[in-house]
Amino acid sequence: MLRSEVTEQLEEAIGEEAMLALSRAFGGTPLYIPKTPSKDHALPLAIGWRATEALSAAFGGERIDIPAMVARTTHEQIRRRRREGMTVVELAREFGYSTRQVRRIVNASPEHHRQARRRP
Repeated sequence: MLRSEVTEQLEEAIGEEAMLALSRAFGGTPLYIPKTPSKDHALPLAIGWRATEALSAAFGGERIDIPAMVARTTHEQIRRRRREGMTVVELAREFGYSTRQVRRIVNASPEHHRQARRRP
């Protein structure tokens, strides 16, 4: 499977937030997904029990290369939430960045560059 296919399938199975947590915990490494996970397995500790059950239902018995996409996904979330109206200060607090770094992330988006070029 291509990395983008894996990312899409994982996100579809467990959702965006759990996918981000999975990537934080196991990104860049292969991970065996148990068919029947136990509550003391590393997966529920990283992504929660419901997401672990969903992941096992979709991928149980398979070894998956977990995408290392924390920075990209986090930056996309920051940009999306900024578009939705969150302030730079709120974003900095939520994601643990400085306000300066949040502005850099938002300003680095392709959408921002397209809008900047259109301004007179």
